[in-house]
Amino acid sequence: MMKIINFAKLILIGILINANSIFAQTKTTGERVGETIEIKDKEIDWEAFDPNSLIIKSEINFKDLQGLWNAYEGIYRFDQHVNAMKLTQPYIIEVNGETYRRNSISAFKKFTIKDNIITSFDDSKVQIGIINKITQTELIISWKNNANYTRYYYKK
Repeated sequence: MMKIINFAKLILIGILINANSIFAQTKTTGERVGETIEIKDKEIDWEAFDPNSLIIKSEINFKDLQGLWNAYEGIYRFDQHVNAMKLTQPYIIEVNGETYRRNSISAFKKFTIKDNIITSFDDSKVQIGIINKITQTELIISWKNNANYTRYYYKK
């Protein structure tokens, strides 16, 4: 009889532990900075250059990119998923001379620009940005990571 009671206690403890883990809330360390929006036209030429740019792609240089640019909108392709983003906190690119940073607390890194391609090396990883459009107040860059892209619509 004692064995049955001990066995029943073990089962009850197991059920309570399992139920507790189901209802437990998990803490997230990431902060949500926007929302994802479904888009209808998912056929995007991620590397195309907009002919409405003020500068032709072969003449883009460091001085054209200087300053702080903020993006509150973007689109991304991750595998077969293509969606838009509306951001409550901006993603940035800040260019100072021949260096840039994409985070206001990170250090500036050297980069090169050839035609409309931004290239930088960070801890043996190559960062590639494709300038899709550039005007005095608008900068559109598609950041490439293997076969995935994230395009930000920066404004000055």
